[in-house]
Amino acid sequence: MLRLNLWSALKILSALLVGITTVSCSTGRRNIEARMEEALQQYKNGNYIASIEGYEAVLKKQNDLINAHDNLCLIKQKVGDFEGALENCNQVLILTENAPELTTDELRNRRSKYFGNKCNALLNLGDNKAAVKECSRAIQLNPKDSWSHYSNRCLAKVREGDYAEAINDCSNSIKIKSDNPYAFNNRCLSKIESGDLNGAVPDCETAIRLDPTLAYPYNNLGTASGKRMDFKQAIKYYDKAIQLDESNAQFYENRGNTKEYAGDIASACLDWQKSYQLGNQAAKKYIDAQCLRR
Repeated sequence: MLRLNLWSALKILSALLVGITTVSCSTGRRNIEARMEEALQQYKNGNYIASIEGYEAVLKKQNDLINAHDNLCLIKQKVGDFEGALENCNQVLILTENAPELTTDELRNRRSKYFGNKCNALLNLGDNKAAVKECSRAIQLNPKDSWSHYSNRCLAKVREGDYAEAINDCSNSIKIKSDNPYAFNNRCLSKIESGDLNGAVPDCETAIRLDPTLAYPYNNLGTASGKRMDFKQAIKYYDKAIQLDESNAQFYENRGNTKEYAGDIASACLDWQKSYQLGNQAAKKYIDAQCLRR
């Protein structure tokens, strides 16, 4: 019952957006800089689409603005446009490949961030091997400040089935930032899939303590309880996960599967149908096999 966590990557992205690149005015570019500042303010006000439109309008006039591409890379991920974000991420890396205005240390740190942003976009597009490659580049450039890159690479490696390396990456993330709930959650998932249920539970519990609003740690605890054949407790954890994130189709499928194991087929069918309604095509096989004949 593998349960992958995309939202941990998205939450880390939200944290990174707090430090979104700002700009400074310079003679001869006041109009462009003013429009850049306006686009940034739209982002700060939560008007993400208007912010994207503002930056793209600026780039139509001057396409070599590193800050505009960088901010678009991040904001487009915020609204779920990962393919569009990837284009801007790539453009930032091209523009900074040889940037004489940046010092060596500054260039290294900024490109670390840019590779990390690209890793995040690839992770959400499901290209896990490419995500591992880009996160590795980010870590190599700035290992001391790569907690988010380690955490994202951890998640990509979980999906690739490389649980030992995933656990190592999450542990490295935690060493750098010990209050990072997403690394604890991803390490919990890694341990569940590697069979270390006793080690997994404390990690998920720590993730919940650090951020009680996260749904995925409860989902993972449900998976751990299910593997222990404690279906009653597993359902309680899935109930909590769904309470925190009612639109997550995977949670309904997980709870439905557990209810099936517990012998409650009628209730399982309701969960699978809800999962399918939310867009999870995989739930249809359970509906066809267990529910249509009822």
